[in-house]
Order: sequence, then structure tokens, then C-alpha cells
Amino acid sequence: MKDEAEREKFFKDFEERFGTQVSDIEMINIEAGEKTFKELNLKPQNNTNSLWGLLVFCENKKTYFYAHPSESMMSAMIRVAKHGELPEEQCVCLSDLKDFTILDYKKSWYDFFIPGKKFMIEARFTAGQEALYFLMNTQKKADQVKIKF
Repeated sequence: MKDEAEREKFFKDFEERFGTQVSDIEMINIEAGEKTFKELNLKPQNNTNSLWGLLVFCENKKTYFYAHPSESMMSAMIRVAKHGELPEEQCVCLSDLKDFTILDYKKSWYDFFIPGKKFMIEARFTAGQEALYFLMNTQKKADQVKIKF
């Protein structure tokens, strides 16, 4: 019951802040290179190539990636020891990216050797004249999340 109340609160807060009604959310981890993160205007966690957050699907057919400003206890201890910055809220409207596309996964005979493939979504967008790519690792099977875009 508490989780549902927190979910509804997030939906309401997001609507008030971004002016769009939320229809659903999915927890994901974005993996990308430094240049791609820079073009997305996102900062990966702790000098890694990944960032945890939510895909926020809205009634107006827009999709956002939202990273809440939180960290684990271990990350906080490391950050304090290194005199690092506090995590900050991050949000990007994926639908507004130039040429944003969810790519179709081409299945092959060796997929069973890589079981995590069924939880990955590859996306592409254009920055300037260059196509940039990133992966979204989902908690549900990728096909269940892809249909929401």
C-alpha cells in the first residue's frame, strides 16, 4: 500500500513539475559512452558508464528518463571520502531528441548464450551530424517495455 501511495505521489509531482500526466514508469539503467551522456545532458554515476533511473511514459506520448538524486550508503561514504558532489536530479525528454529511435533487436541462434539480451533496449538519436547510441537495461523483458514507446 505504501509503494502505491509513493507511486501516485511521484505521478502527481511529475505532472506538476513537467506539465504532463504520467501513464506508467519503468526502472532502467542507461549505459552509454561519455559523449552520449554529454549530449543527453546526463551525468553517469560515480565515473561509470551507467545511470539508474525511471522511464516515465506520459499521456501525451512523450517519454522521459528521470534520475532521482539518491545514492546508496556505500556510494555516500565514497563520495564523502573523495569530497565529491551530492547526486542531483536529472531529467531528459527522450521523445524530444532529434531522430530518437528504438532499434529492433535482430535475434540470432546464439542468443541463449547471452540471457541478458532479452532485457536490453538499444536506442539511437542524432546530435549534430552524428548518430549516438545507448542501451537501456530493463527490469522486465524488453519487449514488454518497448511497446510503451
